Amino acid sequence: MQMFGEIVQTGEGEVSVGRKEKSVLQAKLTKLAIQIGYGGARYTVILNTNIIIIIIIIYALKKII
Repeated sequence: MQMFGEIVQTGEGEVSVGRKEKSVLQAKLTKLAIQIGYGGARYTVILNTNIIIIIIIIYALKKII
């Protein structure tokens, strides 16, 4: 396993600066966390949009009545 910033010798004789490798579980959890974040952001936008529409409707009804 590589450590962050460690210089690694690859099979082709090249030298590269590696990053810390993630296990399969870490990769899946990271992907899931990102999806949850996107879902939360979408939910927030939809909820706020609905609230704004309701406020506009209430304001319009008060002006009419």
